[in-house]
Amino acid sequence: MMINYFITKKEITKVSILQTILTAKKRVFLKDIMTDYNISKNTALRHIDELEKDISIVFSNLKLIIDKDNKYCLTSKKSEDNAFIINKMKEYYIQNSSLFLTFKEVIQSDKSIIQIANTLNFSASTVYSKIAILNKVTQPFNVEINFFQDGRFKGEESSIRFFLYKMILFENKINKDNPFGPKVPIEFLNLDNIKNNLISVEYLSTSQVMRLKMIQGITLYRINIQNKLLTIDKNLLNDIYYFESSDFILNCHIPIAKKKLENESKLFCFIIRATIYDIDTFNKKEEIVKNYQQSELEIARNTELILKSFSESANFHFTEYSYVISYYLLLINLICLKYVDFDLSVLFENNSELKYRYSFSTESFKKNETKIKELLNNSEFSSTLPNFSKEKLTELKYILHFIYDINTKPKQINIFIQFTENIHSGDLVHHCLTSTFSPESIAFVHNPNEADIIISDAYEGDISNAKRFHFENIYNQQQWKNLLQFITNLIFDNSFFREIE
Repeated sequence: MMINYFITKKEITKVSILQTILTAKKRVFLKDIMTDYNISKNTALRHIDELEKDISIVFSNLKLIIDKDNKYCLTSKKSEDNAFIINKMKEYYIQNSSLFLTFKEVIQSDKSIIQIANTLNFSASTVYSKIAILNKVTQPFNVEINFFQDGRFKGEESSIRFFLYKMILFENKINKDNPFGPKVPIEFLNLDNIKNNLISVEYLSTSQVMRLKMIQGITLYRINIQNKLLTIDKNLLNDIYYFESSDFILNCHIPIAKKKLENESKLFCFIIRATIYDIDTFNKKEEIVKNYQQSELEIARNTELILKSFSESANFHFTEYSYVISYYLLLINLICLKYVDFDLSVLFENNSELKYRYSFSTESFKKNETKIKELLNNSEFSSTLPNFSKEKLTELKYILHFIYDINTKPKQINIFIQFTENIHSGDLVHHCLTSTFSPESIAFVHNPNEADIIISDAYEGDISNAKRFHFENIYNQQQWKNLLQFITNLIFDNSFFREIE
């Protein structure tokens, strides 16, 4: 799902400039924008002028101004979250793009090409070209927009619904009560049935609620309005058996065979868990995992084999908690890999602005990737797995990265503290650090040769390979900030640049 299809390069730059103004720790001047985006003065001024006008259209209480120091800033009558402002602007550009306007007419009406052209004040050739571009967006889902096809889409019904979900999610950058508009009946968005009969968590966040409305709205619209039902493999129904809830049945307003509605409802129970994070409590996840462990399902044995083989080859151990989380995560992904007929990365990864989603991976990530690939290519191991394609094995490889990260602890950072000025500064630093960082992240040592960081107001010699932080003045607020950032950076390196042994 490439954002470049829907937002122009100029609009992407304008959003980036807005983000810079909102989040920059330093003051932002015109020369900063010119340098950061490698644009001329005239281009920068033109982008900023357009951004100012766009902001005034989208927000009634927000203004982009140049203050008396000639720096750019935003003034607001009320406090707005930065993420809300940035995503609202992205949403504005997407919804007003000619491509998205064409898409909405295609899916929300039964108009012909000529009628769509007249509605949007486009030429027929423009509409044809937009549909050709939209079919590049649908291609990864193995779906095609086809005006000669009943329902306008050609492809597996499950893939069509996934594509529609991704598009509606892509359009709606901020949470709202109705992410569809008036074309979808309001009763399709009522979640009482889901909350009462399916969801185990006590509280749903606003983003979880919106995504549930999207999935249910698309499902009920395709069933009730467009009379499109899923063709569900019996093996899939067996593999998702323990995700279903016997109390949950989708609300259907058209005559439909009871068995077909039950099967749609069973798959819906699985889909929301495969799509929305933390929709189950840990106790519910544990219950699901135990049911699979006690079953005779091959998918359960495959899950257990992969976890066992991977933990042995990567040399880590599961806790009871992490095993449940890992099993639940891997099981869902194995089921998706087994039955979904398109590249899952377009559904599960926000790779809209990257040509390759792991292009910024670290050396340790690349080394781990090699070791995981060796495991998956091992003939003795791979012969016991489902017959996955090369692309699906690649996706499994990335899932194993996640499992490794949630099951391994970063090395504790050993800190040595010494001050020459007095005997109390060291205790103050010790107290500040223990109050700020968890005991899993840092530890204190009395031997500088054992230290990863030495904090001191003096030169401690070359007796250690530790990183040094020179703390000259404990009454200097900026030095405290620098110290905390210094340690945070090292914790980050330890957390994300780990290698499989």
